[in-house]
Amino acid sequence: LRYMSGAAEAEPEASSSGLWSALPCELAVATLLSAGFAAACRATAACREWRESSAAQGVRDRIYEAVTGASIHGCGAAELGEVLVSTQLLLAGVKSSKSWFLETGLQTASAAKPIPLTAECIALFLDDCTLFAVLRSGDLRCHRADTGQLLDSVGKKGKHRDTTCALFFNKRAFLLGDQVGGLTLTSRDDLTERQQMRKEASAAVDALSQLDETQVVALHADGCMDILRF
Repeated sequence: LRYMSGAAEAEPEASSSGLWSALPCELAVATLLSAGFAAACRATAACREWRESSAAQGVRDRIYEAVTGASIHGCGAAELGEVLVSTQLLLAGVKSSKSWFLETGLQTASAAKPIPLTAECIALFLDDCTLFAVLRSGDLRCHRADTGQLLDSVGKKGKHRDTTCALFFNKRAFLLGDQVGGLTLTSRDDLTERQQMRKEASAAVDALSQLDETQVVALHADGCMDILRF
């Protein structure tokens, strides 16, 4: 409270993010981490101002170092999420009474159970604490990243076409390419909201890459390339 008293008197209407800026960075990081890695990540992701604070950066750096053993300053939230998901998948099914996660402080003493999928998974996208799996059948599944709990699932309607690639477009929608060159856009917030952008093309869509906020490059199996504007 002594650390905050001066800031409180000078700025009586300071925003909630001022709580962490008023504390010394190391003290703020230690306080957040004392609640556990998962709780610390959720707390710093509560609002945009907290995500960009030095305390949030310190939390991400400490967790990254604990999990990988490498000390890298400036670890982003997306990078940390990919590392944690990859580590969880690698350890899935591994049974050990002395998991090294206990030594690092991660609150997962037992290995996570593998997430059962109904078809081959072609892409995974992590958005905060939510994991989206795109299956070759065209199905989209939404899971909690920490427990694997299924939150939502939607199947592809119409004539069956294998999905060949996927893109998380602007973090708002999933763009799926299929074996005949078709493109389908699915809303991130409502997986049942789907729009067919193109029925077919010269060949299957092999890869999708976002150029900017409005343009996407689609590479086809026959070597052709399209630049699509949304």
